[in-house]
Amino acid sequence: MNNPVFLLFILLLLILFLTLVVVFKNPIAHYWNKINLKKTRILVEDALKHLYDYEYKGLLPTLESLSGALSISTHKAGKLIERLVDMGLLKFKDDKIELTPDGRVYALKIVRIHRLWERYLAEETSVPTTEWHEEAELREHELSYEETERLAAKLGNPLIDPHGDPIPSPEGKMPEQKGISLTELEEGEYGKVIHVEDEPTEVYEQISAYNILPGIQIRIIKKDERKILFDAEGQEAMLAYRFARNINVVRLTPEEIVKEKFKTLDELNLNEEAEIIGISKSLIGQQRRRLLDFGFVPGSQIRAVLRAAGGDPTAYLIRDTIVALRKDIALKIFISPEVKSVE
Repeated sequence: MNNPVFLLFILLLLILFLTLVVVFKNPIAHYWNKINLKKTRILVEDALKHLYDYEYKGLLPTLESLSGALSISTHKAGKLIERLVDMGLLKFKDDKIELTPDGRVYALKIVRIHRLWERYLAEETSVPTTEWHEEAELREHELSYEETERLAAKLGNPLIDPHGDPIPSPEGKMPEQKGISLTELEEGEYGKVIHVEDEPTEVYEQISAYNILPGIQIRIIKKDERKILFDAEGQEAMLAYRFARNINVVRLTPEEIVKEKFKTLDELNLNEEAEIIGISKSLIGQQRRRLLDFGFVPGSQIRAVLRAAGGDPTAYLIRDTIVALRKDIALKIFISPEVKSVE
């Protein structure tokens, strides 16, 4: 052990170790600090969004509701509330939690990013409808103010997201939302969908299975205290009464009703021709752009020229191009009721 060479080797190792500690200590600490700061910021922003959501719906947020929404313990939720109070974003008095004006503006900016991103996913990607919300939940914490406004400009500064929720302004102001629940329409009445609630997920999945999106027309066929049967642009759908509450509509006057003024493309028989008058609002994103690229626009003439042995798909002639469409897509393309036979 008293070998000078061995002792010198140990000394060199010790010097090397201390050098590495000095060189890398600060970058490593900085890295972990960045991670912790990001986690804290995301937690703060998610908390503000939850509190605003409760405020917007006229509900009273609680320590338990915050804990459940963020999947943290009530102890951590309490500490988070204290942090938000210290930041001037929250008031907490007599067990009542309330956003300050600054907290509300901050929350609305997060809501703005979320809803713009959902609009982007709907219009520019093929991401399934049921995944928009989850994807936007991840992205809402990543965009800067400048990036958010560039995204808004690219989308044409939309006022609503694909579910019909109003998009807050860059200044943090929320447009007023109107409408009634689908359950308030009576049998035989028509309404236009203006909003579809995307939470809870299991309810939204059932609604989206019928392609219920803002802009489509609905007619109530039959309703009772358990379920509602309705026509959604030619497709019959049935929802539990409590699920139907997640759909908001505006009543349509007889003059505003358009369903009775057109047919859907699937009704066109072989060698029949008609004029396209529109595409359903439930056709979005890449599917919609593909149809527009082929000339499925109001005023175009379209003819059914060939049908598969099983009846689906059907080939249509439009602007000197043959396009094959399945029935579920043809159901969402509206044609004039005036149809002519072409030999």
